[in-house]
Amino acid sequence: EVKLQKKLNAKAIVLINPVVDLRRDEPGPYTTVANWYLGDKDPTDSLVSHMTAKELSFLPPTIIMTCEKDLLKPQGVKLSERLATHGVATQTIDIPQKDHLGGFWAAGHSNADIAIDKTVKFILAESK
Repeated sequence: EVKLQKKLNAKAIVLINPVVDLRRDEPGPYTTVANWYLGDKDPTDSLVSHMTAKELSFLPPTIIMTCEKDLLKPQGVKLSERLATHGVATQTIDIPQKDHLGGFWAAGHSNADIAIDKTVKFILAESK
């Protein structure tokens, strides 16, 4: 955590359907993906599972996009709550009636228009 605090030089953070906790508590598709990603790395390391970090107040303003039907939504909501507890200016945008937004976002699909518009406004506001 200390290394990250010293190196971070960002004005804002944008997180889209974030995965912030790779601790593998129960079996299922999420655990399978976490295992592929982590290999033999420690899932409690705060650089991997940000929800385990003791200190978050050094982070810049953050916008978190979640989708109503996405399996990852609870992680985004929990992170938003933790950031607020640590005094970090945070916005959470929940896209109604949508599942995981990643592919739509990357393709510039109209399903992601709300998220893209709000993110652009956030970035412009934070870069002043």
